[in-house]
Amino acid sequence: MRIHLEVMKRGFEDCFTGCSLMDLYAKCNSFLDCQSVFSEIPDRDVACWNVLISGFADQGMNTEALNRFEQMQCEGVHLNPETFVCILQSCTIDIGRTLHANLVQEKFEQISCVSSALVNMYVKNGLLSEAYEVFSDQIFHDIISWTALISGFVEGGLTKEAFNFYKQMRMEGQSPSLVTLVCLLKACELESLDEGRKFHAMIVKRGDEGDSLIGAPLVSIYAVHGELSEAEKLFEKLPARNTALWTALIAGYTDHGKFKEALTCFEKMQDDGIPPDLSTYVWAFQACCGLKDLDMGLALYTVAVKSGIEQATPIGSVLVELFTKCGMHVESREIFDSLPVCDLFTWTTLISGYVQCGYMEEAVNCLRDMQTDGITPDAVVWDLVISGYAEYNDYEKTVELSAMMQQQGLLPDTSILLNIVHSCTCALVMEVGKRVHAQVVNLSGANSLFESAFIDLYGKCGNVNYAEKVFQGFPTKDLIPWNSLLISYALQGESKAVSLLLERMIELNINPDGNSFQSTFIVCSHAGLLFESHCYYQLMKYCFGIMPTIKHLTCFVDLVARAGQLSFARIMVETMPFQPDLVLLHAMLSGCRILGNVQLGHEVFAFAKSLDRGHAAAYVLMSNIYIEDPLSIYT
Repeated sequence: MRIHLEVMKRGFEDCFTGCSLMDLYAKCNSFLDCQSVFSEIPDRDVACWNVLISGFADQGMNTEALNRFEQMQCEGVHLNPETFVCILQSCTIDIGRTLHANLVQEKFEQISCVSSALVNMYVKNGLLSEAYEVFSDQIFHDIISWTALISGFVEGGLTKEAFNFYKQMRMEGQSPSLVTLVCLLKACELESLDEGRKFHAMIVKRGDEGDSLIGAPLVSIYAVHGELSEAEKLFEKLPARNTALWTALIAGYTDHGKFKEALTCFEKMQDDGIPPDLSTYVWAFQACCGLKDLDMGLALYTVAVKSGIEQATPIGSVLVELFTKCGMHVESREIFDSLPVCDLFTWTTLISGYVQCGYMEEAVNCLRDMQTDGITPDAVVWDLVISGYAEYNDYEKTVELSAMMQQQGLLPDTSILLNIVHSCTCALVMEVGKRVHAQVVNLSGANSLFESAFIDLYGKCGNVNYAEKVFQGFPTKDLIPWNSLLISYALQGESKAVSLLLERMIELNINPDGNSFQSTFIVCSHAGLLFESHCYYQLMKYCFGIMPTIKHLTCFVDLVARAGQLSFARIMVETMPFQPDLVLLHAMLSGCRILGNVQLGHEVFAFAKSLDRGHAAAYVLMSNIYIEDPLSIYT
């Protein structure tokens, strides 16, 4: 301001001096003063307008920049290449394309700074192919163009293409700037630690390791890939520890479950007098969530209030998550309702908390409420709720919600689709499962897990023909689909089909496992095939070295007991290497009821009661034994 007053005293209010003052005020974010100087310049030329537009654009005030650009044209000021460079960074894609056409008409598009600004404009709007087209048409590729292109492809997740552009850049004799290296380090975060080490070595060789711009991305590479000790060593070496550098280390600790270390780092950062930014607070709150440390979270919130960022949506979201994880759902909802803006991320956080704690009704209510508030749930939100119901074995609700999700044009991811198929199987809802099957047919991620899930679905719903078709339709078959078809046959009592399929597996050198033999025992038990069951038992134990589990022995005991060989069944139970469970004892009691063996029934019933006094099935079976032999109750 003193400089401005001195200029006014001396009467240096020409365009050059005015532009210098405007630039100073714009960079200090003092736009009222900047516009005041602009209005005082008597003969404003294109340079004055460029400085004003550039000032707004650099601070992200795109609407103001575009308004001044329009005003400039209305006043008949002739646009020069610098004008386009200034305004292109504030453009939406529609305005940008119009300006691109104007540039071609004015023959400005081949000027290096203009074409670089065009590349950057298309990159910012996510149109990478158009950015590359402009880039390819350039006569000379400067470092700004290369950096804009590399940055765009990195942000779009196309890291391999970004590395290829870097190689081309080097072949053309261009050296990367620090900004280029920051973009490439971001690509290394997403793709490869080895590439990151190479760039680190280059940065050290150039003498740029201590630069404040490069420190945080370097630490972040090692932290993201779990090399926290290397991240710490690098952090200790760097002289300029700014907010970004501290945040990179805190993020690394939090991301890899080192929550206490993250909070210790946050405290050291404050002790060093480095002010945390919004990102730092979010990572620190995430560490509190990981520890479920409500007291620390509230203390952190107090610090955030003092810094004036407590109302920021990301802070509100992690507070909601913290209270939810600590089981304080009422308080969590109160914080949520107090937020000025609840975006998709905040709703997702609240719903995720409810799902994790099993409050599925509240989660579904949130799903409805967010749509009422004009927020459309994405696939992540739907997947959260659907997987929650699947985990809590509410199969009908899982199927219902998956249908609603697909009505909105969203397809669940592969893991959720598997959950839906499993729910259809458990709820015996074959028609919904068939619709999912039709969607999965052309899915690139379809594999033997899907094949097995659909075989299981059709088999358990009683349609073995469909199960066979699915099985035959897959070119490569590992053990899982074979087992799924085996159990499908077994549940339908197809003992011959089970036997033939097992033989076919062995012929093809697909060794059966415990699940394979479980299917043979189930079908033998249902059909009363005692001899065949013995054969399978010997084959399993002595040919394939599979030790029988309690599930195998339960089927075997059930078969032996119902065949009238209770004494043999008793010997099997008494010589088992593990304690019988209630399912096995239930099978023994069933055999005792069929054969009217009250004495053994008493013994088995007493043992069952010792495991679980409230096991209703045992009481029912014992009652039936007494009903069929009423006098035995007095003996």
